Amino acid sequence: MSRDSLNINVFGEETYFNDDVTFFKNVNIGGNVTATSFIKSGGTDGVLTGTIHMWGGSTAPTGYLECNGQSTSGYTALSAVVGDNVPDLRGEFVRGWDNGRGVDTGRNILTTQSDEFKSHTHPGSSLVKFTGGVTISPGSSNSFDSQSSVASDGGIETRPRNVALMYIIKT
Repeated sequence: MSRDSLNINVFGEETYFNDDVTFFKNVNIGGNVTATSFIKSGGTDGVLTGTIHMWGGSTAPTGYLECNGQSTSGYTALSAVVGDNVPDLRGEFVRGWDNGRGVDTGRNILTTQSDEFKSHTHPGSSLVKFTGGVTISPGSSNSFDSQSSVASDGGIETRPRNVALMYIIKT
């Protein structure tokens, strides 16, 4: 048997095929098998070029680039998927592409969107209390200016609780 091939008898309840990858449920494999035995034919790890993952490390692993807006020069297959640069996802929340659903219309894949608050109001009322002697003469025009405000609170952005991870893209 050559180093590039492996013969394994696999028995599973269900089999799914996707490109050259076979998936099994409740697999029984005879013999010793290492993780490197599960490499997709063609020598890749079975992850499609352009697939974006969240990564718990501070440096992108081999075969991946950090999604920091860098050039795809030298990565022809990746350039064919995302264009001249990988997306810059540092500090960004990712939103699923609408793709015709009608929830977030007018957007193309890999486009950015700035922050926004949905239009809303803060209803309230003001009470003006006069103390002391106030005289209103019949036929006169009496007016006063009244201003009220709603206290502001919060930080410099709106965000949910979150965990910082690095977005990486398969080259």
